Amino acid sequence: MTDEMKKNLELRRKIIDLGCEISGDIDHGECFYDEDMLKDFYKSLDRMKELASDYYDSNRKELDEE
Repeated sequence: MTDEMKKNLELRRKIIDLGCEISGDIDHGECFYDEDMLKDFYKSLDRMKELASDYYDSNRKELDEE
């Protein structure tokens, strides 16, 4: 397994974990009533955006190496 493949697996795990956290925040719903929790929710969404971008970049790098 290459280093890029390992990196992709780790990024995928982080994305899945964060997705579960975001889903739980939505199900619980407090983030839509409390401003501080809403700000934390936004931070989670921003983090998801960063992870998705990193995952995309890593996949592109892996494809370019083939």
